Amino acid sequence: MATGKSDEVDVFLHHKDGHRMPVRVKSFPILDKQGRAVGAVEVFNDRTARIEQAERIKELERMALVDQLTRLPNRRHFDEHLGHRLAEWQRHGRPFGF
Repeated sequence: MATGKSDEVDVFLHHKDGHRMPVRVKSFPILDKQGRAVGAVEVFNDRTARIEQAERIKELERMALVDQLTRLPNRRHFDEHLGHRLAEWQRHGRPFGF
C-alpha cells in the first residue's frame, strides 16, 4: 500500500471448517490529501467455482484429444498438432517431423 496503487493477489485462506479456500484479494488504498496511504479496503472473492471450471475444461479437452481405450492421442489431436506445426513452419520456416 505504500505505493498508493491498487493490487490483487490469489491466495488460499483457512476456512473455519478447516479446509483451504482459494480467494482473490483486491486491495485499494485510501489516500490522504498528500497522496499518502493511510488505510486500505480489501475485497475477497471466492475462486472455487473458477478453479473447478478450469479443471473441467482441461478434462474435456483431454477427453476430446485422447482415445479413451488406448490413452493415445486421437486423430483430432494429430490434426490440431499438425495445424500448429504447419503455421509455425509458415511463420518461422522451422522444419518439423513426427
